[in-house]
Amino acid sequence: MLQEKDFSQIQDYIIQVLPQVLPQALSQVLHEQPEFITTIAGMIALQYPRRDEFARLLDEVKLLREDSNRRFELMREEINQRFDQIDKRLGKND
Repeated sequence: MLQEKDFSQIQDYIIQVLPQVLPQALSQVLHEQPEFITTIAGMIALQYPRRDEFARLLDEVKLLREDSNRRFELMREEINQRFDQIDKRLGKND
């Protein structure tokens, strides 16, 4: 089992070494084991949404905001109507 210190050291090592070996190693690995890229892509997909998923989420937020604005406007109109009715009942006309 890795300790937190070990994990941190491995992470630092990968960050330092990966840029140096990645172009050659990646080319070789992809040639020999094309499923490698699928594995990496799957790992990334678990942590980060794809561009289309993020766009869909933003669309949902936009629709929710528009619906909320519409509901608040309807509530505002209803409240104003009720205040007008109260003013009429009390004999207050502006």
